[in-house]
Amino acid sequence: MQRVEVRRSTGSVILVYDPEEMQPHTLMDLLGQGLNWQAINSPQNGPQRAYPESSQEGRHGNAPRTWAGHLLNVVALTAFMGYIFIKRVLLKSPISQRPASAVGIAATLGSISMLRRTLADLRQRKGGGLFPFLTAACGFAILSGQALTALEIIWVLSVGMLLEEYVADRARRSIRDILEVSPDNTLVLADGVEVKTPVAQVKVGDQLVIRSGKKIPVDGLVVRGEAVVDEALITGRWQPELRKPDHWVYAGTVVRQGTLFLRAEKLGDQTYLRRIIRLVETSLASRSETERKADLLAIRLMRFGMAATLGTLVLTRDLARSLAVMLVMSCPCATVLAASTAITAAIASAARRQILVKGGLHLE
Repeated sequence: MQRVEVRRSTGSVILVYDPEEMQPHTLMDLLGQGLNWQAINSPQNGPQRAYPESSQEGRHGNAPRTWAGHLLNVVALTAFMGYIFIKRVLLKSPISQRPASAVGIAATLGSISMLRRTLADLRQRKGGGLFPFLTAACGFAILSGQALTALEIIWVLSVGMLLEEYVADRARRSIRDILEVSPDNTLVLADGVEVKTPVAQVKVGDQLVIRSGKKIPVDGLVVRGEAVVDEALITGRWQPELRKPDHWVYAGTVVRQGTLFLRAEKLGDQTYLRRIIRLVETSLASRSETERKADLLAIRLMRFGMAATLGTLVLTRDLARSLAVMLVMSCPCATVLAASTAITAAIASAARRQILVKGGLHLE
């Protein structure tokens, strides 16, 4: 298996694998086992919610830590940095920066999350990115007795990652609010009697009754009744449209006034809205030109930075100077984080205004 992405907000599982190494039937068996396990252990314990828990794959190709994990990490680092500031600046007390000192241990523990991101990048052959370079810089600083410098790098990066995760979480929640439009239950007309039925059990050809204020759960054809339907989610038009017999209606739209009797034609993933969602999921995986340029910048900075660091070490044989060169070269790598964060923030801002942008490429 090369890559697995689980996107809970839309109930999507994306698998990337080598067909020569894994047969499709084996892949489906593994997928079924994973979904069944999640269904059994899920609090909802329902088939429609049986998706593995995921905080969404990050734009750097690895699963970022949760918002709470980032926040706890930043709070702990900030508290320790505050302690160091009081002791070093206010109390004028010396601070040991050896690897075995309190500062060295704190820097080592703080770099664990960055090391995980580095290993994820290396597994996906992205060794020229931001995190491998910063991890090397921090490790070099700790081993050379400059643990406080490494701790400062980790703290600044942790704050940046917290902001990135915060923006990404807001984007996910805003998009989820737009996409979670299907009701759990609907009224099915059976032998002249309206029966409350889970949407998952509706079949093609069933006749549904949709009254004022209710969402339409399927794509279908109106057979009786008239109603004013808000289709802004599909068409973008602010003014509701009158729908009557032989008119087509879409899942996710809302009956504002009147009653519709419609025949279910397309269900679940076959509805127009779900096809849009799949298109959005595919588009979000494609990186924009700005992000690709930021990745290219990171690779060039890493190569140039390593060359400059090794060159300084060879010419001067001074670890402190070599470390200084590495730190200076690692600072502009924040551009990589800035590019993806800006794209994500823009998509989140649009989603809060009920505008769904298919991805950074389309945003540009």
